[in-house]
Amino acid sequence: MSHTLICTHVTLVSIHCFVSQVRRYHEHIIAPALAAVSECELPTVAMIEGACVGGGLEIACNCDLRIAADDARFGVPINRLGFPMAPGTLLTAKAASPASYQ
Repeated sequence: MSHTLICTHVTLVSIHCFVSQVRRYHEHIIAPALAAVSECELPTVAMIEGACVGGGLEIACNCDLRIAADDARFGVPINRLGFPMAPGTLLTAKAASPASYQ
């Protein structure tokens, strides 16, 4: 049996509108909030315990200092939907990775 994916014009328009809304929300709401954290004149510190995922990870990555407990876990669930994190967040996450993995 052959399976065929059929995508109608309505579906494509709906997906395009959803992506546009997510992009607009990220550019006008999330990005300015993260910029405010990263550009704060006072030092910002993220104290991370347990799960630090999605928006919490983006906020932590924009802090000047990140302190993670032994039980801290990090994740990017939004990538399953095909959306990126805020610009620069992944670079900060990579730079903040532990010196050694156990």
